Amino acid sequence: MEWITPSVIATLASSLLLAAVFFFLHSQYKENFMRTWAWSWVLYSTRFVFTLAMLHANKSAAFAAGEQLAGVVSSLLLIWGAYQFNHKQLPLVWTACAAAAGAWAVAVSFSLSPTLVLSLPPFMFQGVAYICTGTLVIKGGGRTSGARLTGWLFIVWGAHKLDYPFMRSLEWFAPWGFLLSAVLAVAVAMGVLIIYFQRVSRFLEQSEKTLRSIMDNATAVIFIKDLDGRYMFINEAFEQNHGVSKNNVRDLTDHDIFPPHVADAFQANDFEVLRWGGPMEFEETVPHEDGVRTVISVKFPLFDVQGQPYAVCGMSTDITGRKQAEDALRESENKMRSIFRAAPIGIGVTANRVLLDVNETLCAITGYSAGELVGQSARILYPSDEDFEFVGREKYRQIAEKGTGTVETRFVRKDGRMIDVLLSSTPIVPDDLSAGVTFTALDITDRKRAERDKDALQQQLLQSQKMDAIGHLAGGVAHDFNNMLGVIIGYTQLALADMPAGSEARDDLEQVLDAAMRSKDLTMKLLTFARKERIKTARVSADALIGGVAAILQRSLLKNVTVTTRAEPGIEVAVDENQIRQALMNVCVNARDAMPGGGELILEARAVSEPGRACPVCAQAIQGDYCLIRIRDTGIGIPPEILARVYDPFFTTKGAGQGTGLGLSTTLGIVQNHGGHISISSEPGSGTVVDILLPLRELDTEREEKPEAEPQALSGSETILVVDDEQAMCAVAARILSDMGYTPITATSGPGAVEIFSRQWRDIDLVILDIIMPGMDGPQTLAELKKINPAVKAVAASGYSQNGQASDIMDLGAAAFIQKPFLIRDLCQAVRRVLDAPA
Repeated sequence: MEWITPSVIATLASSLLLAAVFFFLHSQYKENFMRTWAWSWVLYSTRFVFTLAMLHANKSAAFAAGEQLAGVVSSLLLIWGAYQFNHKQLPLVWTACAAAAGAWAVAVSFSLSPTLVLSLPPFMFQGVAYICTGTLVIKGGGRTSGARLTGWLFIVWGAHKLDYPFMRSLEWFAPWGFLLSAVLAVAVAMGVLIIYFQRVSRFLEQSEKTLRSIMDNATAVIFIKDLDGRYMFINEAFEQNHGVSKNNVRDLTDHDIFPPHVADAFQANDFEVLRWGGPMEFEETVPHEDGVRTVISVKFPLFDVQGQPYAVCGMSTDITGRKQAEDALRESENKMRSIFRAAPIGIGVTANRVLLDVNETLCAITGYSAGELVGQSARILYPSDEDFEFVGREKYRQIAEKGTGTVETRFVRKDGRMIDVLLSSTPIVPDDLSAGVTFTALDITDRKRAERDKDALQQQLLQSQKMDAIGHLAGGVAHDFNNMLGVIIGYTQLALADMPAGSEARDDLEQVLDAAMRSKDLTMKLLTFARKERIKTARVSADALIGGVAAILQRSLLKNVTVTTRAEPGIEVAVDENQIRQALMNVCVNARDAMPGGGELILEARAVSEPGRACPVCAQAIQGDYCLIRIRDTGIGIPPEILARVYDPFFTTKGAGQGTGLGLSTTLGIVQNHGGHISISSEPGSGTVVDILLPLRELDTEREEKPEAEPQALSGSETILVVDDEQAMCAVAARILSDMGYTPITATSGPGAVEIFSRQWRDIDLVILDIIMPGMDGPQTLAELKKINPAVKAVAASGYSQNGQASDIMDLGAAAFIQKPFLIRDLCQAVRRVLDAPA
């Protein structure tokens, strides 16, 4: 017994020593298996505490159970640590076996069974656990000599565990058994340490190779310098870039490799890193054979195990290309930003139709500031959801088809004013609209207004040309029709002269004459429209003019139509009062017909000054002082398609027999014949406004018609040459003159008249000359006649009015003008007046 206690104490001490060593190793290297084995040795030591207690106290069942449980749990932790050493999970079977062995030990200890029965299952578990630990150590140790030795020591130790139940009862062997366990424990512990450090050494060696491979294959320049600035390590990139061999770099400093100013900058940055104590980034310039390069250097201090810096490590990446690209990009951005700012067109960027950026021009166009637009939906710029949605659909449809989109739309400015805009858009990334869309906005309000004005002027010009063409046509028709009416009226009057009063034939002829005279009135209206009707101007008060029209209207209109006049006092115009009154009546009659249910008709007159705007009908400039006569009704209005045709001759919306369609045509001719202008504005349901502008000018005294005394006698005996290209007109005129006692001579052309006059000019007292003839017309014929006899007396005749076509011949010396178709009395009075006039 004397040797058992020292051997147990020795084993306990060795176990505690091992536990302390492994706890220390775990604190240094943080390996899980070290901590597990440390606790295994602690429990293993506890077993021997129970053993000593049983040797020197009493041999109680609790101490026996504690001794066996400590051994079982210690073995379980040992095998668990072995699995951790091999980076594996502990199989559950080991835990189950340990639990079974422990339960056996507790149960048998309190049953006071023999030692063999008590210890056999627990030590069988411990022996197997130690043997398996040995095999795991051999595998996990890389099959090195240390691993094999330590593994076999575990196996031997496990075998020793297996013999314990059988050898424990031999007193001579017990001390040696405990000492053997202590020796094996120390040997195993030392072997495990050797295995671990060998593995760590291999790991460090492999790590160093890996790290060196990484550093040598890195494109970045990597270096390590000690605290004195001497190079300790450089990688291959450093060698290639700076022409220094890694084998010769030790003890070299930056001043041995780089120019002084570069070396000083490098060392200053190194000192800054050491002062800061952490990683820092620097942009440095490095000379190179192809020029100066720019690098980004990340430098950081390296610390020893005591936490003291012993070196500076740096990694430098060449960013010369990137810097050049950044500079180029920055220059490009500056150019684009300059264009963005200076462009005379609005520019913006949107993403998902949200404004991300806008230039000053777009702000000026819309009236918003950049702060008010950026971050807002583009909807803020549109007058309605429909405009906003239309632009979105159309723009993105065009972008999908051809890469860009152009849309004309409207923006509403901050002040509420509407503007026309031409939008052009293109995506920043062609295949990704979410990256944003750049757009330009051109204010085309003035252009659109100019286009509308141009279209309006074009329409006015076309209307003017149409009205002029219709006027020429109407004038030509009236002229030819007047010639035919002249024949009808002339022969009808001659026939009436031979008919006794009260005869049936006379009544019929009077009906013919009445119809012919009414037809004459119709042709006169056509001549008025064609501005070829004679006007007789006189000074008339505008107040009296519209007042007279109002008086007539009040007698003829229905009682449910109210007539109101408003006239600015003191306004006088030089006009043919009858014609202007007729023009106003034509407008008022149309206004009456537009108010079948009653309403109000307002006639106004006031002086206005026009700056030079274009007339909507004739397209001529309206400039100067005018008298504005405005006729306004509250009737049904005029649809646009009807308004465009109101001046067309014979155009009417009234039923058959209710109108000729010449009312407004005649009004237009009268107004334009006075140098005035007319315009009509109307909308269905809102009434109609007719504006008539008459020039405010002095009365033309030369054009003022002075009444002439009518001759008493209509007959005579003089010889008269009648010239007309219409044979029938020549015949009827000759018949009338012959019946009145004159001697008529007829000619149907200008050359024929000249030929006759050249032979008989001494006998011819008067020439009645048609103005419009083919070939040689009236003025040309009169000029030739005056060459023969400068004192020739002539009367001009025409289906046109004197003001329309007779001015040339009157200037040549025609003494009178007679309008065709003429009555016998009118013809004879004109002939007699000229013949009786002094030479």
